[in-house]
Amino acid sequence: MLPSDLPDSPTMQRWPVLVLWMALSAGVLGTVAWFHALPDPAAAQDEARDGAENGVDDGLTPAVEPVGPERRGGDNVRETIGWDQARERLGREMPTGRGIAAGLVEAGEAYAPNSRDERLRGVNFILQSGNTGSSGHASGAARSAFGQQAPAPGVGRVHCFSVSHWMGEGYLRTGAVEPPDDWNEARVFNHSWIAEEADYAPQVIRRVDWLADEQDILCCVGVNNGNTRVPHLLASAYNTISVGVISGDHSRGTTRIETHGRCKPELVAPGSLTSWATPVVTGCVAMLLQRGDEIQERDPLSPDANAQRSEVVKALLMGGAFKPLGWAPNVDEPLDPRWGAGIVDIDRALLMMDGGHTEPGDTDKRYGWAFTDIERAGTHDYTFTITADQGEACFALVWHRRIVGGAVTLRNNATGETREVWNNTPKLADLDLELVRLNDADEEEQVQISRSAVDNVEMVYLETLPAGTYTARVTRGNDREDAPWDYALAWRIEAE
Repeated sequence: MLPSDLPDSPTMQRWPVLVLWMALSAGVLGTVAWFHALPDPAAAQDEARDGAENGVDDGLTPAVEPVGPERRGGDNVRETIGWDQARERLGREMPTGRGIAAGLVEAGEAYAPNSRDERLRGVNFILQSGNTGSSGHASGAARSAFGQQAPAPGVGRVHCFSVSHWMGEGYLRTGAVEPPDDWNEARVFNHSWIAEEADYAPQVIRRVDWLADEQDILCCVGVNNGNTRVPHLLASAYNTISVGVISGDHSRGTTRIETHGRCKPELVAPGSLTSWATPVVTGCVAMLLQRGDEIQERDPLSPDANAQRSEVVKALLMGGAFKPLGWAPNVDEPLDPRWGAGIVDIDRALLMMDGGHTEPGDTDKRYGWAFTDIERAGTHDYTFTITADQGEACFALVWHRRIVGGAVTLRNNATGETREVWNNTPKLADLDLELVRLNDADEEEQVQISRSAVDNVEMVYLETLPAGTYTARVTRGNDREDAPWDYALAWRIEAE
């Protein structure tokens, strides 16, 4: 049965929207010197090779020292998320979101940032929902994503929408026969607002999921502040990235619509409120999209060209996330109920992206990813032989929920009347992630398994990984979907 309880007008100007409307606290972004002596990336690579040649060979590619826990809790956002470390490591090759167009969706009568804010210089805000005044909330969200001290200061074009217009005729076209509008160039949208108990929520969620799966458009969406339930919009979507705050003072637990029990949030980030944490992740997505575009431009026909796919970007951010003390998923859930996959770490995500694509089989990549499809009841193995004890290891598996899309005709059997609607029927494959190890008898022993029955993410995480031969195994159950299913697997294995 397709939902049909939307208002007749797709503009939905009177939809109830709860905005996280708080003043941006001073000092959240901290200060970082932008211009400084830059390291030579080639020299850094030579140093890593020298280390491997001088007896550090453990069966894996060279390691990079991670950001320690002592640098995770301050007010400096860039330091907390590994941005400073990535800058030191990459130098002039550091992505900043340059060339990536983004979207900013805000609630309230005024929906646009203050374009005269010096911290937002160089950003062109394009008003898509008509004339508007400037909004302090929108300005704070923009500064957290694209400001001079934010993760992605290179983003130059941001398309601004009001919530109702974006959900209606301005973009999603919820309630219409047509699919979401594909004219806009934005590839990542920031949503620092929530809505609850809305009858139209399933239709909105399914259109957002369709956008990610069909157009590779990612939405970074905030959960609510305080010890609250997971909101319906937009955090309950499948193919978005839902975001909480490092303190854990946000919605937690699982979804209540579109299948109960899915883990949210998926990441946490610095910020006094989810309104400011969410755009930090949006900025990180823009950085990865830029890097993915650069990889694709070098060799468009290589499997590495899939680096900018939305499943890959999400898997990299989740797999690279730092695990706070006490991180522990509940039984049969892939993520911690409070911190999701952990604190976003852009340095780890970039390391994994730059590690490149790997086909199923043997690999020595310490940082890497895979993007491929799997048949129903299929199995893919990624095998590592490690000759020395390692530190923490994390494997993140992400796949999309699919929405059929297209027009379908509904018929009222009582009256014989027919009408056309957009087909928002969902489909979802069932994937699991397992880590096994060969014992002394060359028999497989299970180390850990992630097999949620409802989520479209799985995660395996260990604080230490002893020497041995391991296989990260992706399996697909005998689900009801006949077609092959795309997935992204991202991993990192840290040195001891």
